[in-house]
Amino acid sequence: EVKTTTPLRLNTLTGRTSSLDLAGTPDALGWLFDDQGQVHMAVAQDKGEGSLFARDPAKGDWALVRKGAVTETRPGDFMPLGMAPDGKTYAVVVQDNAEQTTALVTLDGARRAVAGEPLLAVPGFDFAGGLIFNGKTRQLAGIRYTSDATGTAWLDAGYKTLQAEVDKALPGRNNLLTVAECGCSAWSVVTSYSDRQPARFYLMNLQAGRLESIGAAKPAIDPARM
Repeated sequence: EVKTTTPLRLNTLTGRTSSLDLAGTPDALGWLFDDQGQVHMAVAQDKGEGSLFARDPAKGDWALVRKGAVTETRPGDFMPLGMAPDGKTYAVVVQDNAEQTTALVTLDGARRAVAGEPLLAVPGFDFAGGLIFNGKTRQLAGIRYTSDATGTAWLDAGYKTLQAEVDKALPGRNNLLTVAECGCSAWSVVTSYSDRQPARFYLMNLQAGRLESIGAAKPAIDPARM
């Protein structure tokens, strides 16, 4: 049974790894880092019990947020998902409803409690997805989620408008935009598909609003015959 993991810093140019300064951190299986490589939360598991720790942003001390059996979930229990460049921490929380489905939330500054109402809750489904950040604004730009299909809830007004333009150009399909995390690219990749149309891929010029087909999955399939 794996009880601890040791995160390393990877140089993507050389392929070499180096150690991180984890002095004083608890033994953990999972870690939450910011975009500067600083660790802020840790998840541990031992003998069927799970523990969640948070680091005091001012003092650097670690504190136990919660502890309990890994097979049990209670309303209000949360698990960190990611940190935006602006320092906000996002987590998945168990909701207090009949199904006890999970939702995406923001944590408070100390990362020990949920702050406010859920950012995204999909009725009848647990939250399953990821976060899309914009390096230029340093904020959460959108939320990719899965229910009976995959979708994106855009918080960034520009990307929300872009999504509407793509949906108008490619009606009747599920259109997923992949944007550069730096927020600096003039291009986006669009994956477009439906229950009859296998995925087609487009390159979109964000300034001109022009779509260019760059490939297709299973191009021999005729959607009209499906």
